[in-house]
Amino acid sequence: ARALLDPEAEPFFRERTTLFRARRDRIARSLKELGFAFQLPRASYYFWVHIPESYSSSVEFCADVLERQGLVVTPGVGYGPSGERFFRVSMTAPDTRIDEGMERLRAFMKERA
Repeated sequence: ARALLDPEAEPFFRERTTLFRARRDRIARSLKELGFAFQLPRASYYFWVHIPESYSSSVEFCADVLERQGLVVTPGVGYGPSGERFFRVSMTAPDTRIDEGMERLRAFMKERA
């Protein structure tokens, strides 16, 4: 409670909100361009993204992305059976790493086509 009432808290929260909204929008734009289905995160630092239909599991998809592009995305099944057809993308990395990750995902999807 003390931290939330601190006079410096509001500018900090505003800055964080602006930062993560920009990251969310950057990732969403890339995922949409690549044809992935997802919902915008509302209160989370993570995207839950549908895996392509050609994959039988989230583990298979994520292993393929890692093998081909060296990009780590998390299989949704690791969070329970409801996550099976999803992979997770984090917004917590620095912007340069996010951009690099989206480029690797773009290269992966292009390679698959």
